[in-house]
Amino acid sequence: MSEVKSYYDALEERRRVRCFMDGIDWQHHLGEDLTGTRLYPDVEHVKIGEKCAASGQCGIVEVEVRLIRWVEPQKLEPR
Repeated sequence: MSEVKSYYDALEERRRVRCFMDGIDWQHHLGEDLTGTRLYPDVEHVKIGEKCAASGQCGIVEVEVRLIRWVEPQKLEPR
């Protein structure tokens, strides 16, 4: 019998996620903006969400986000 994993256990195992973002955000805003920067699942969504990237001026970069550790645990109730 196989063990059924919860959604949160599956996320914990997936410690790296590849995504896309505006090139200017990567160069100048990542980790610096108080309001954060946006990450997108694919190039098309970057072009929809970022006018500068859609115009071709800012470029688009592929990045990898890596989970290091939870600094504060979640307090969500399971569904």
